[in-house]
Amino acid sequence: MADQDALTESADAPYGLVMFLVFGAAVVLVSLAVALLSVAGTWWMLGVVFAIHVTATVVVCIVIARALTGHTTRHAHPTAP
Repeated sequence: MADQDALTESADAPYGLVMFLVFGAAVVLVSLAVALLSVAGTWWMLGVVFAIHVTATVVVCIVIARALTGHTTRHAHPTAP
């Protein structure tokens, strides 16, 4: 039975990595957008940065929702018992 628990935990591990990468990418993307805003220094660029921020936030929320509902990135193998 312990082997089955270890198998279940290892099957969830790839989605944890996906969450980590998505969160990290969102932070980097929004930070680069804010840096671009400071370099450009124009008011219209604020709208672009806001759109990037909202998009990154939506993607992160979708990843969190999928994790809370138990979705994983792997599907069961059709021949698995």
